[in-house]
Amino acid sequence: MKKDLRSKRLAAAAIMVLFIVAIFARCGMSPSSKGNITEEHESSDDIEKGVSAVEEISDRDVNEAEKKLEYYWKSQQLEFYNSGNYEALFKGCMIMGDSHAEGFSSYGLLPESMVAATVGKDVNNNDEDRKQVLAAKPGTVFFVYGQNTIQRTNGNAEKAAENYGNFLKDMKKQLPDTRFVVCSVFIPQQSVLAKKPAMANIPKINEALKKLCEDNGWTYIDTNPLLTDKYYEPDHIHTNKEFHKLWLSYAASETGLLSLEG
Repeated sequence: MKKDLRSKRLAAAAIMVLFIVAIFARCGMSPSSKGNITEEHESSDDIEKGVSAVEEISDRDVNEAEKKLEYYWKSQQLEFYNSGNYEALFKGCMIMGDSHAEGFSSYGLLPESMVAATVGKDVNNNDEDRKQVLAAKPGTVFFVYGQNTIQRTNGNAEKAAENYGNFLKDMKKQLPDTRFVVCSVFIPQQSVLAKKPAMANIPKINEALKKLCEDNGWTYIDTNPLLTDKYYEPDHIHTNKEFHKLWLSYAASETGLLSLEG
């Protein structure tokens, strides 16, 4: 999507240059030529009008493309919301993690065989879930950890990221052909931070995880921008079923499971 928009903007810029050159040619002058003041003034006005016209066309084309893509994305998203066919969408994949990941099965969005997650677990305390994933040998694993991990390091994001990285590297040794997708650690609502100050460093661990993925050729997806107040449970930490549905659609689109090409 971003690549298409960049291409449209580049094309619009090229049109703008050709438009200006055409105006110079029509006026019988080059950008460096000298004429009388009236001719220069009229040419300047023509150029400004031409630039404005091209900019208007460029903006309109880009805005129309953006609207079409946004509409298509929403229509695809609604299709899966209504069908609830996430199991087919994530065929060959597993989600591994803590209570946030456990929600995908407890909300009935994915079968338990596709979710290896236990409430309260972290990257250093997940033996049973690890066995489930290793036995299944899925094509893709989505990792949803972090809140418990950073709390157990007392907010030390560097240490938490190190623990997460060691866990992932160990898993990769045993699943060399599996695609790893590391998901951003969920940021709780502001009211939680006074009681759980370690969570204030979640943005730091997310930055570290992003770099970790870049260095190792894994995929990192940030779902925190999707979070709004309506998606939180009353504890202000966990997310509701609607967010889990949104998360699944977004994760699928970001990893190529759900194509947005129309």
